[in-house]
Amino acid sequence: MPGYRLRTLVLAFGFFLLTIHIAPGQVAGGKYDNLFKPYEKGWYEDCLYKAEAMTQKDKYKKDPEPYLYMAMCFYELVRIPELAEFYRSALRYSFKQAAKVRKLDKDGSVYQANTNFYQKLTVWGLEQADVDIDGERYRRAATKYGYILKLDPENRNIRYTKGVHDILARNVSGGVVNMKSALQDIESGYSSDSLTEPAAINAVILFSNQLVQESLVDTLNTEQLIDSARTSLSTGTIMFPNSSRLRDELEKLGHPVPRSEQ
Repeated sequence: MPGYRLRTLVLAFGFFLLTIHIAPGQVAGGKYDNLFKPYEKGWYEDCLYKAEAMTQKDKYKKDPEPYLYMAMCFYELVRIPELAEFYRSALRYSFKQAAKVRKLDKDGSVYQANTNFYQKLTVWGLEQADVDIDGERYRRAATKYGYILKLDPENRNIRYTKGVHDILARNVSGGVVNMKSALQDIESGYSSDSLTEPAAINAVILFSNQLVQESLVDTLNTEQLIDSARTSLSTGTIMFPNSSRLRDELEKLGHPVPRSEQ
């Protein structure tokens, strides 16, 4: 996509912003000893193959537990130095199987019993996304956030963060959809969690910085882009009212947050 096209779409979303008013060692509750025993002993490949074989049988293919063992085994295998090379796609596979658990776990009981593992998996995804962001590989980062979003579709922090990185990866239309969805009805309250909040705060700042950078190139719309950057940060202070980083960034753009808003 030509650079001017990206600037136009980023500017368009900036105008949209202006319209906003400001774990255990096994599966908890598991019932399959043939999976628990090899997993407990650290025989993760053996456990993985057995769990995968179970998912191929009609009797078990809709049971979430074997898929959860698969997710947990992939998570562990990549941490074994001599095996890591053979499991370079472990992150994707672990998230894929964990997402199947959420789909098959109709009453949510398996997920609720194993939230510790899901939190560890989320942290892993966030860490890998950070590596991609440091290397300015925004498409890959957006993919990692997409993995996390499949585990927790209601997570506004991750939806917003994915949207920002979609835009930076030139998937502007998809990014705008995710950001709008995350910011829907923001005045009625924005739900957040401490695990994913830092990533979302970074995304707010990154998007604002992108708007500022575009203002240096698109001189015909400099003021509008700067205003959009301010509004992005102002929106961020509504999302995360305790973030001093967002207030500091807003002050850099000449819009200090009154003490009563802090």
